[in-house]
Amino acid sequence: MKTLTAAVLSTFAVLGCHTFAAEEAIVYTSPFMTEARVYAGDLNGGFHVLDRATGEKIWSRQFEGPSIFPPTVTDDIIVVPVLSGRMVGLDPETSEEIWSFAVGKVEHDIRDPLVNADGEVVGDGLLFSSEDFNVYMLDIATGEERWRVTLGEETQARDIPVVDGVAYIGAWDGYLYAIDIEKGEIIWRSDTENDHIGEIRFTPEQGNHFVSAKENGETRSKQLPFVSAAPVVMDDRVIFADSAGNLLAVAKETGKQLWWFRPDNVANVRFAGPRYFIAEYKGVAYYSTVEDKRLFGVDAETGKEVWRNAADVTTYGPLQLVDGIGMWVCVPENDWSKAEVRAFDMNTRETLWTVSGVSGLRPHLEGNAAYFSLSDGSMRGYDLRTGKEIWKLSNGPN
Repeated sequence: MKTLTAAVLSTFAVLGCHTFAAEEAIVYTSPFMTEARVYAGDLNGGFHVLDRATGEKIWSRQFEGPSIFPPTVTDDIIVVPVLSGRMVGLDPETSEEIWSFAVGKVEHDIRDPLVNADGEVVGDGLLFSSEDFNVYMLDIATGEERWRVTLGEETQARDIPVVDGVAYIGAWDGYLYAIDIEKGEIIWRSDTENDHIGEIRFTPEQGNHFVSAKENGETRSKQLPFVSAAPVVMDDRVIFADSAGNLLAVAKETGKQLWWFRPDNVANVRFAGPRYFIAEYKGVAYYSTVEDKRLFGVDAETGKEVWRNAADVTTYGPLQLVDGIGMWVCVPENDWSKAEVRAFDMNTRETLWTVSGVSGLRPHLEGNAAYFSLSDGSMRGYDLRTGKEIWKLSNGPN
């Protein structure tokens, strides 16, 4: 079994985040906020609870790896996803550890035991995934495992939509899975006609590459079939994308293909398709072809292209939509130290404003404002429509 060593973790780059030497300023990751408090990790393994009004530190903890995703916060517990492969439940007032759950305890070979994102609270349970190929449901109060579902490959889901008792998540084997969250059982695995279904292999000459399961067994050295972007769940269908650039709709009840959209002239790059997010607005599914640097709008009913635009930067997104405004994470020159978020009017399809130097992929959305951590060590809030700065926290933890 392959594991991620402490040395690797110290230099691990993920979502464009990089670690900083001890003498550098603390850079927060994606925050979560309540009326009185701000919760955020940092890139060196710290986790901090700050007073929202003053920025003063209430308490902090140090973990063995970065906490780059927002925590799950309830009245009784804070659950922190630690990149090294743990979910940790903390007392909100004292910071004492209530429970710890380690992933990666599996028989099959895995690349990394990484926790992919914050958990989804489902009743009194906590749903999350790991790169150990598993989707987990824990008791949120005790951290005890209720069930796990093992998929065909690793997952990198930043969100797991749950609708009517069913969770939808993709994996690196090119499939989307529907999981019954009460029973912890797979309901269906997507049944599509696209040719990016198959096996990931490794050779010294090609590195990771993909061999198609279709009759021709075609080898593609760069375009891999990863389904890592969170899908869009609609009344009768689920829309998802893979990193080869395919956008697909399958029936919500059966997982069988309704349509398949593939852009023309897709670049032969590792992440031609979306890696983290797609979105639907007014019957149009939006996604980016990341390193291919294009944006698309596809009719959610027919699968026909209705809009496209060439991007000037590598584009991840769209992220969450609020009142017709989407957030797109953009990376100029594929350099994450220059990462920016662009607010995009989904009605006019125009950029409204841009914030540069963003740390982390997910803003905290509250009312008509978006809150980000920035690479200068501050956190800031912006009016969604105008981009005007409305809040700033610059006091680092002491």
